[in-house]
Amino acid sequence: MVNGPGWEYGFYGLTAEIVGTFFLDPANLLDTGRGRPWQDPAVVDAKIRAAGGRGALPDITPDTYPLMFVHACQDWRDVVARIAVPALNVAGEQSQFWPSEHARATAGLSPPARAAVVAGAGHAAHLDEPAAVNELLMQFTDSLP
Repeated sequence: MVNGPGWEYGFYGLTAEIVGTFFLDPANLLDTGRGRPWQDPAVVDAKIRAAGGRGALPDITPDTYPLMFVHACQDWRDVVARIAVPALNVAGEQSQFWPSEHARATAGLSPPARAAVVAGAGHAAHLDEPAAVNELLMQFTDSLP
């Protein structure tokens, strides 16, 4: 999630110098100034809860902050490079959190991986463009041996 030399596909504005405090400011999560305008948060929250989730953006609390911090600091590229089965990395073209190019860059680390960018979708491509995401998933699974 952290941007730096050799990886410019991280969370907008997140660098190693500010990773320790970045997620403590809700503004960094709610308004990056990039991508597709957010849907009404109540609508998004209702969709996520209907699908069995906890809600749109659970508060980052003293209990959950360490998990977010550790997750943000991890560099998973070596792990992704070892994936030996087909994988599909899907990104929203207009993600509010990071550039959609991360899907292609990540897929490029693992030979059996593929990438797809959903036109017009934000970070939650499956909520913004469910038919397009379903079609991508069907094409991907149909292509498997």
